[in-house]
Amino acid sequence: MAASPSSLYDTDTSYLDDPHAYESCMLDHWPRSKNVFVERTASNMRPGMHLDNLTVISLSELCGSMLVFYPDTAFTFALDLSAYEAKGVVAAHLICAEQGSEAPLTADNAGFLPFALSWLARERAAITVTITTQALFWVHVRRAKND
Repeated sequence: MAASPSSLYDTDTSYLDDPHAYESCMLDHWPRSKNVFVERTASNMRPGMHLDNLTVISLSELCGSMLVFYPDTAFTFALDLSAYEAKGVVAAHLICAEQGSEAPLTADNAGFLPFALSWLARERAAITVTITTQALFWVHVRRAKND
């Protein structure tokens, strides 16, 4: 399992400045898919794998299933949000999987992921996000190219 590409404690919670963010529901755990294909994909996910045309529900269910197969693992994805506003889908590239990583204090609940993706897609075409157990995720702060 590879190390995380950036500090896990350097998070972007700018979407929480929008008062509508707090209309999101809280989740006790990441949802799991009943779709056998999603479950099989989750069991085979490895860093470097790329999936296109995922709805936010499919992405959340994939994450939930991955965490069942690989508990106590933090998964970091590069998400392409360029088609999110027009089609409601993202492309996900699994950058790394890190065992035993703890979530930062600024990690957010999985129930906020749909709002975060929608809000962030208006501002940028790509983000890096990490998901982990206890229904948590965080968006990494964008780094300058010379960092």
